[in-house]
Amino acid sequence: MLILLNACVMPKPGNYTCRKISKIEFKDILQKNEDFKSYIGYPQTAQIIEEITGIKPAICRETTKWSGDQEFLVIKLKYRIKNYKDKAYNIHGKSVGDYEFYMVNYKEIK
Repeated sequence: MLILLNACVMPKPGNYTCRKISKIEFKDILQKNEDFKSYIGYPQTAQIIEEITGIKPAICRETTKWSGDQEFLVIKLKYRIKNYKDKAYNIHGKSVGDYEFYMVNYKEIK
C-alpha cells in the first residue's frame, strides 16, 4: 500500500531512496494507487492534492506506521516556515507552486 505524506521523514532505521518527481508524475502515481493511506496533516495540503489529482485525501495527524519495505508519495513545502505559529493561520502552501514532489522508497534492514 502506498503511503501519502506531506514531509520527507525517516522515522525508523533502514535505507531510504528519495527521488524528486514532477507534479504530473505525482498525479499519475496517486491516481494509479487507489489503495493508499494518507498521513496528510493539513487541510490546505489536502486541497492542493485534490486540485492536482482530483482525489481528496483524508486528513490524518497520526504517527506514520508501516512494516517491511514501503513506498511513500510525498508533497512538501519548498520552504521552511520561519514562524511555526503561522501554520495555524493557513497562510502558507496555498498554491501548487509552493510545493515539491518526491517518491521515497524504504528498505528494511534485516
